Parts: sequence; structure tokens; C-alpha cells
Amino acid sequence: GDILDSCLQTIKYLQYDFFTASAHALSGALPRRMVFRPMPELSPECLEVELQSNELEPDEEAGFASRLIGRIAAEEEAGGNAAPPVPVDILSLSSLLAHGFEDSIARRALRLHQNDTQAALDWLIEGSGTLAEPGEK
Repeated sequence: GDILDSCLQTIKYLQYDFFTASAHALSGALPRRMVFRPMPELSPECLEVELQSNELEPDEEAGFASRLIGRIAAEEEAGGNAAPPVPVDILSLSSLLAHGFEDSIARRALRLHQNDTQAALDWLIEGSGTLAEPGEK
């Protein structure tokens, strides 16, 4: 019985040590505005007070969702600068990456040329990896 209790205590200690180390590693990777908070701060009473104190003004941005909607609206107003939403062929992408092009530029070229690897490669070699559409120079 004592050996079993000792093993259980060791396992509990190792679990605690593992989760503590994981939490510290995650907290170092989070943006500054996101932090781990102690459990007492997560009680319903504390959260309700925090919500009431952080109410947004009507003209203030509400966060990620409003920024995303604003960006999508701006892209639609800007017109044809965005690449058409064509799924990228993985084999074509790996071929362009093997030529030394960056992932994002290779994906853009493939989308602009409907996954035509040769046309995308020609477009990239010509130095058209900017916001210009194919055929424009």
C-alpha cells in the first residue's frame, strides 16, 4: 500500500510540474494583452464586474470581428487586387517552392493562373510577384 501511495504522489507531482511548465511556456507565447489569470478572478461575480467596466462605446471598434469585416469591405472596394479564391494545387505549389519562391507568392501566382504551374512560374520569373494582375506589365 505504501509503495502504491508513493507512486501516486510521484505521478501527481510530475503532472503538476508538467502542467506548470506548459502554462509558463504558453504564457510566454501569448500576446501581451492575453494572460493567464488566477482562478478567483474567473468567478462569475468578478467577470460580471469586469464586463460592466469594459463596455464599449458605440463608436469604438468591437475587436477582431469588426476589424475583419472592415478589412473584407475594404478589399471589396479596392477591386481586383486580391487573388481569386482558387484552391491551390499542392503538387504545383511544391514545384514552385522547389524553385526557391516564397510560399505566399507561389500561392498567389497559382491562384492568379488557375493552378497552371508553367504560367505561374513564368509570371514569377518575369518579376510580376507584386499586386499586378497577369498580363499587366
